[in-house]
Amino acid sequence: MKILHVISTLSPCNGGPTKVCNELAFYQAKHKHEVFICTTNRENPYPKKTNVSTNIPIIQDGITKIFFTAYLPVLFSFSLVLWLIKNISYFDIIHIHGFYRFPTTFAALLSRIVKKPYIIRTQGSLDPFLFKQSRNILLLKRIYEKFFDFPNLNKMKGS
Repeated sequence: MKILHVISTLSPCNGGPTKVCNELAFYQAKHKHEVFICTTNRENPYPKKTNVSTNIPIIQDGITKIFFTAYLPVLFSFSLVLWLIKNISYFDIIHIHGFYRFPTTFAALLSRIVKKPYIIRTQGSLDPFLFKQSRNILLLKRIYEKFFDFPNLNKMKGS
């Protein structure tokens, strides 16, 4: 099986999401699946950049990782858009790690357009407790999810 993981950052500071993505990809590759991870060159907190080459596939433990240059505030990446448009049809399934960022939202939208099955791992993003913690950007989150992320969630196969 050909599996594509899309995550906004692989920064170790991102904690659980990075750990889950890396470990899941590792075990998938270990079981002879062809595994790619697409991410940005941003650290968490996002203004920082990682020290990796961009747009060049890096193969590590049987996993192909590609880091794309991203711009703030939503981590827009033109090179990621082009790569996904060119390559998404190659994969059997798209595993999307996260919410509220351009790379993950665009990957889900494109998966819907080309009719590729995809999974969105929201990572607790929809927990009411977390909404209360982010009151200063709650309105932006509500607008973003209404127009972008909720349509992607509601159109997943099996939904």
